[in-house]
Amino acid sequence: MSSTSTSIYAKLRHFVWGKRPATPEERKLLIKLDLMILSYVCISYFTNYLDRANLNNAYVSGMKEDIHYKGNDFTYANSLFTAGYIVGQLPSALILSSNRVPPRVWLPGCVFAWGVLTLGLACECCWAGVSAAWEEAVS
Repeated sequence: MSSTSTSIYAKLRHFVWGKRPATPEERKLLIKLDLMILSYVCISYFTNYLDRANLNNAYVSGMKEDIHYKGNDFTYANSLFTAGYIVGQLPSALILSSNRVPPRVWLPGCVFAWGVLTLGLACECCWAGVSAAWEEAVS
């Protein structure tokens, strides 16, 4: 029984982590690469999540009155935001998998574009401006 669970564990470990490094130097290099890439991805995801959460916090803190949202405008804005986020994942995955643009250029470019679009929404003063900005970004 224990040899079966060991072989399953070994197969699972090999599937998730791949082949073990042959030398200690290779192991150190892989750990350094994993830490650098994982740190960048975690920080990028955190800032993205913070941006999404701040929309809700701003709405509760008075954005509704400042932008003159009525009815379901906030729900539509959140839906447009999520739809854009989902639609943008497929082209991004295709670009990265095609190897036409290296990830070291593509990922920072996406984070920069996200920041520019977020700052652009700061200038909007009504629901019509937010929806128009989204339509411009899509087309």
